[in-house]
Amino acid sequence: MEAEAILKMDIFFFVTTLVVILIGVLLVPALYYFVQIVRNVRDVTAAVKEETDATIKDFREIRKGVKEGVATARRYTSAAAGAGLLKTIGSTIERFVQQRMAGSGASTKEKPRAKRSAKKRTKTTEN
Repeated sequence: MEAEAILKMDIFFFVTTLVVILIGVLLVPALYYFVQIVRNVRDVTAAVKEETDATIKDFREIRKGVKEGVATARRYTSAAAGAGLLKTIGSTIERFVQQRMAGSGASTKEKPRAKRSAKKRTKTTEN
């Protein structure tokens, strides 16, 4: 019976050895592909990080440009409003000066003479 038990143990160890070798042969390529996948994920992650950093930088530049554009637009708006205000003030002063000059007789333009009515002319010629 001992010989039969030893034979069974030999068969068990032989089969176990074959299974371990088969699992090893199948795991080596799987492990190789797993390592390749992990490397690709690492590379993709690095590329995404670089692009994200570049995008953040671009958005900062865009935001800075927008802020500068808004500030420039405000300056142009203020300048345009100031020019309109100056034009209004200038025309008001010009009218005021013209009225003063017209009232004092210092105007270079001749005032239109008032027309006399026909009755007044006849009365003055009859006298």
